[in-house]
Amino acid sequence: MKYPDKNGKPISENLFRRLAVQLTAQQLRELPVDRLPTSIPLDVVDPQTDPAKYAVLNEFAWAVGARELERRCEAADRLDAESREALETAEAATARPVADLDRMTEHVSRVWSDGDSLGDSLSDASQTLERGRTRAGEIAEQVGRLHRALAVLDRPWVAEGPLLDRISAARAHARAVLHSLEGGLGRYELLEVDITQGHMRARKAQCDIELSQFRELDEKIGIVEEKLRRPRQMIRRLISPRVARREREYLLQRLDTLTRRRDSIESFVSEDDLMHWLDVLVNASLHVPRDQWRQRAQRTRLLLYRLMNVYCLQQEMAAHQVAMRATPGVNAEQAIGYYLKSERFILSYFARKRQEVTLWLSGAADEKLNRLDQVRDAILADYRRNSQRTRRDASTRSKAVPTAEDGLDADTGAPDAGRAGAR
Repeated sequence: MKYPDKNGKPISENLFRRLAVQLTAQQLRELPVDRLPTSIPLDVVDPQTDPAKYAVLNEFAWAVGARELERRCEAADRLDAESREALETAEAATARPVADLDRMTEHVSRVWSDGDSLGDSLSDASQTLERGRTRAGEIAEQVGRLHRALAVLDRPWVAEGPLLDRISAARAHARAVLHSLEGGLGRYELLEVDITQGHMRARKAQCDIELSQFRELDEKIGIVEEKLRRPRQMIRRLISPRVARREREYLLQRLDTLTRRRDSIESFVSEDDLMHWLDVLVNASLHVPRDQWRQRAQRTRLLLYRLMNVYCLQQEMAAHQVAMRATPGVNAEQAIGYYLKSERFILSYFARKRQEVTLWLSGAADEKLNRLDQVRDAILADYRRNSQRTRRDASTRSKAVPTAEDGLDADTGAPDAGRAGAR
């Protein structure tokens, strides 16, 4: 094992653990105290089997404790409370939770790739996913704390050499830890994107099934309504009034039954659903390189457009109606109307998200907010391109009944407003 350079950086806790296992007690004692990590892991050695080495670790723990106390006193004398807290946060930063999150991410990803839908909340994979979500939330909080601490430590400093060296080392350490933390979060968030895509695909398939059921019932209702619209005089000439009356009563009862069955079909996309799907996409974009995010999230974005189209349509209808009740011949004004609703929803979501990110990162939020704006603009650009096509093409579209895939533009996958409407 190569000794760390005495003039180099402080020894990390992971490196110290390896040294404690491989070096003898005498070799450990030769390590420079001023390069020891801020926390000495006593659990790395069994005091019964190697009491000499355990004694050295105890000595180190006392020495490090005294050193850290001296440093805190020095910082208390020369720094204000905010700067001192930022310095201690940066120095105490650790990337150890990433390994745990990576293990959970890999386990769930493997199970998901094998075809497990994670539908059983008591399954091992589902339980692991829940633990992963909790750990990811803890790491995200730590990321926020480190960003806020770095925003303070990056200010110009007027201090003596040793304190400046300490601040510089703390900044470098915090940035290295932050890189590891965000890398682990990014890998986890991409898994959430994949899982969410599966859930969205299932929701879209359910909408398509219920749309087919609705159309079948709607066609039957149309036939009954047509029979009821027949001139009564003509019916009476063909059959007796008594039979005609019974026929009409039967048709009215049949119409009521079919209408109730049709109106009981519900395939709503809730605002909570959309907020969750957007959160998954946006959270991944904040921690994953742009090109990688765009590639992995492409299909999920297409499904989001489709389901957001459903949501915006249902806002224009009575609560008992089904959002997927498409009828041909929607004019450009109607189509443009729910494009504007989509835009308003997107803008409202990102306004709230900006507030969350600003609270999360405080003065260090600029970089993330810029990325957030890029994601928002990319989503809006797709909607606006389709809105322009709608203005140009809606008045000349075919009057044919739309298919189950209508509402998804063939070129971009965004909602095609001209082919979906509300009954």
